[in-house]
Amino acid sequence: MTINKLKKVLWIYNQIVESKGISLKALQDKWEADWVDDGKPLPTSSFRKYKDNIEELFNVSITCTTEGQSYVYTIKKSDISDKSPSAEWLAQMLSIEMSWTHVMGIKNRVLLEKAPAGGEYIATITKAISESKSLEIEYQSFYDSKPRIVEVDPFWLKMYNQRWYLVANLTQDTDDEKEQKIDPYPYSLDRIKWMKTIDKSFKSPKELTAESHFKDSVGITVDMEYDIETVQFKVYGTQQNYVATLPIHPSQRVMEQTDEYTIFQMVVRPSYELFEKLIAQQYHLEVLSPKWIREEMASIIDDMAKRYR
Repeated sequence: MTINKLKKVLWIYNQIVESKGISLKALQDKWEADWVDDGKPLPTSSFRKYKDNIEELFNVSITCTTEGQSYVYTIKKSDISDKSPSAEWLAQMLSIEMSWTHVMGIKNRVLLEKAPAGGEYIATITKAISESKSLEIEYQSFYDSKPRIVEVDPFWLKMYNQRWYLVANLTQDTDDEKEQKIDPYPYSLDRIKWMKTIDKSFKSPKELTAESHFKDSVGITVDMEYDIETVQFKVYGTQQNYVATLPIHPSQRVMEQTDEYTIFQMVVRPSYELFEKLIAQQYHLEVLSPKWIREEMASIIDDMAKRYR
């Protein structure tokens, strides 16, 4: 799908979502008024194709109901909230690009965070992933005194905390899938010195997907030394509203709620990023169980307090 077509698909998607239901006639009038296709009308046949594109791209269902003499198109609210993060990201990026002309006129009133470093590698990585080609990279982590050159099989691309990560497996010397060791590692793009595609193909493990790999984790680390735990924590005051609307993990559920606090529960594999997220809530959050995570939190807080004594 071309960028031009994507913009048209996104425009229609946004109109249906924002209006909470719109007739084809109203959509066609707005299409021309907004100069979406250089003032050209929106044929009904084209709308039907764009409608199919929207349903496939965003995994939503567009329903058509009769209101008077008009056919009104709507998207269920549950479909909108359940769409994938990648579809959400695509919608946001295209929306920003489409409104860029207006943004430039008020650029001193639109504040953005610094874009993630390493963006120049994204095109090479996505092409290698789509073609199942290995990469050679020079990489230096914050723990290494000097860079190292490695050959990797690029599985996925993931963004976390304003950093892009190439999640890749070390290239194997064997073509026998049974003998291959699958241990995906996150390479932060801002720590890659250079990268090139090499003439070596690989097969991604069919049973492993990005979603299944990160399903029980917070952030970019999947630490198999830890078992998956059911974690309960209490959040006090108005902070409970922030944690409810921006969950620490997708599995997060409300177990008990009062005016003073909310008890949440989530099923996660502990990691550095999990403790980082919990500590970020400061004194508003208290881990209730399991006992060892509660004790680890207390130890971290005690170590922090020592810095100020």
